[in-house]
Amino acid sequence: MEHTHDPGWGRVPQETKAAPPINDPQRTALRQQPHVRAAIARAAATVHLDISATVVDQRATLLQWWHKGREYSAWSNLDWSLLVGITRWEAKGKQFDGLLLTGNADSRKLPKGSPLTIPPDLRDGPPRLQFAPGDDPPPEATEGILALMELHQRDRIQLLEARDAREKTADKEAARAAMPKPDAVLRVWKVQRPKLQPALPALKERRPQ
Repeated sequence: MEHTHDPGWGRVPQETKAAPPINDPQRTALRQQPHVRAAIARAAATVHLDISATVVDQRATLLQWWHKGREYSAWSNLDWSLLVGITRWEAKGKQFDGLLLTGNADSRKLPKGSPLTIPPDLRDGPPRLQFAPGDDPPPEATEGILALMELHQRDRIQLLEARDAREKTADKEAARAAMPKPDAVLRVWKVQRPKLQPALPALKERRPQ
């Protein structure tokens, strides 16, 4: 396809062409190997999710995630901060990967009518995913979220231990950063240079008579 571009000093014709196919026998042979084909198939079947989780009072979480270009939102009655660091998971033979961003909120500091107010009918107990009235997402849009909730319950003890370890490490780093830095001390000594002795007069060479 041809078009023109005017950078300010005249119209310059430009032509856009499709990149030629790469004909690399070695690369083609590599892609035909069973383990490479299996890896490509897994990557193609992996579902990617970007998840934003705001944990309120460490007991409920407002979730927002994107699936196939559409945004979804729901409340969960779990503390999703335990899931920080999980980037790959599996459920019912399906692979998922994603990025989980978490934040924390205190209900005592929220303004009246805040969207982070926990719904009164969101009870503790078995894991629940509660959508706004009239919002009925397709099952494929919630598979990855429900799989993470199952993982949360199944591995809760290990997840708690991992979070405690992260918090202890963060506390140590914060305490180390808050410690006053010692003043730098520079010690200087005056060095007396030795006085140079006057050079001796050159001796005249004597040759035997």
